[in-house]
Amino acid sequence: MKQQIKKLCKQLSRFTFDEIASILELPDNEIQDVLKELIEEKVISKLAENEFAYIPDIISHPQIEALPQNRSAKNSKPSLCFDITILLSDNKEAQTLFDNAAEYNKRHIIKCLNLFRLTSGLSFKETSKMLNEIAKKNPDYKMGYSTFIRWKSSYARNGLLGLMKAYNPPQHKSLVTKEQLKEFEEIYLSPKNYSVRIAWEILRSRHPNEQISSVQSFRRALTKNFSAEYIKKRRSESLKLPDLRKISTKETDKITYEKVKDAFDDYLKSLKNKQDEYSICARGYIQNHLYPYFGKYKFKDITQETLINYQSKMLSEGYSVASIKRFISTLQKIMKKYASSSHLLFSTQETILPSLENRVLTDLEIQQTVDDNGKIQELWILATGINIAELGALHYTDINFINKTVNISKFKAKDNIENIRAKYKIRTLNIPDVLYNKIPKKQKGLVFKDIKIENFDILLNTHIKLLLDKNVQINVISRNLGFYKLTDFESRYNFLLPQKLDGNFQIL
Repeated sequence: MKQQIKKLCKQLSRFTFDEIASILELPDNEIQDVLKELIEEKVISKLAENEFAYIPDIISHPQIEALPQNRSAKNSKPSLCFDITILLSDNKEAQTLFDNAAEYNKRHIIKCLNLFRLTSGLSFKETSKMLNEIAKKNPDYKMGYSTFIRWKSSYARNGLLGLMKAYNPPQHKSLVTKEQLKEFEEIYLSPKNYSVRIAWEILRSRHPNEQISSVQSFRRALTKNFSAEYIKKRRSESLKLPDLRKISTKETDKITYEKVKDAFDDYLKSLKNKQDEYSICARGYIQNHLYPYFGKYKFKDITQETLINYQSKMLSEGYSVASIKRFISTLQKIMKKYASSSHLLFSTQETILPSLENRVLTDLEIQQTVDDNGKIQELWILATGINIAELGALHYTDINFINKTVNISKFKAKDNIENIRAKYKIRTLNIPDVLYNKIPKKQKGLVFKDIKIENFDILLNTHIKLLLDKNVQINVISRNLGFYKLTDFESRYNFLLPQKLDGNFQIL
């Protein structure tokens, strides 16, 4: 039985306990005992709670080292984990390139291809763990995660040439800055198929106060840095590496759903009996924060704007940036499992997605908000930067009419008022006279029973711009808005921040 399971593990390469159990009609406890033995013998490695991987013995290149005199090739060398001839069989140019490469480059190419195949489809944490496990059994295959990503990106862009250690892409002088070009590439090299001019216009709109080179400069930079074939591929579908997983003889087909709610239901079903911390949290995220918003969508209808609008809604309801990142991360895992989401840019551990709505109120619109007593809710946001959830939980007892301040310590969620748990979101804000003079001084209870605001993002943008125009430091603005990290604030509202010094500026 042990040999049977060992052979099956080798065929599947990466597998779950359920996959083994579904193929072999054996008691679960017997399979678990054998898997435990194989882990102890370092035949397989445990990547996650229910995911395992077969770690093969790998040789860099069959011709690099001479065979020992007293041993046969069959007994001394395991078979290649990845056979270079599979990739080169239909590509004469790549075959010639490989044949003419130095031995150290041949070793490096096969090393990278082996690592790409063995880590195909894994998440960041799973990839890091897999690289460590491979290095333990095959010391020559040791590679750090950042180095791995650099070589993988180079291979995706330049093929085998990108894996040559001596290869350096040509450097082109251009008036376009590296930062501008990187952002332009993100806009243009996407399935949205913007023209060069439209992509250029989008870039200009994001940086109204910054000097942007001409359309032709960006067009020239594109043609110099990328081939026409690569540009076409990036604009038609997500960038994919050549299929390296040809060793496995049996792979489970990916389950895909058209409707997001069906994927949510299936994912919740898979977490039903699990009591680990991630599973418990993920169930709550889906049921309480993702299902109500995304449950009505089809996967194909979720766009970058959808994600940004969701972020804005959650921020306006008082959720912290850290919480929103966790919600979005759970959604990303579900989309990765049940649909193709490669065209979407998800938030990272360092920052949230930038604001979609970058408009601010005109001077006339600001004055109308101040003069119209029916827009007192909008004036609260415009004057203090308070969000909708905090405004809905505001009591008159939270207002200090002597000091003209308001204490923010509660928020309203689903008709319930709760205390804010994150200390950095508990803060005291000044109330400007334009708002203070309109607040009743002898009222009790909630300041507003119902909140009806449709232009929260625009009001908040305007609040930030008014503070910046008064030369208020961005760290003070960020803290007043309840951001934990200044980088989160800068990323989201970068379009409002000054991009260069005034022409008449004198430091002394």
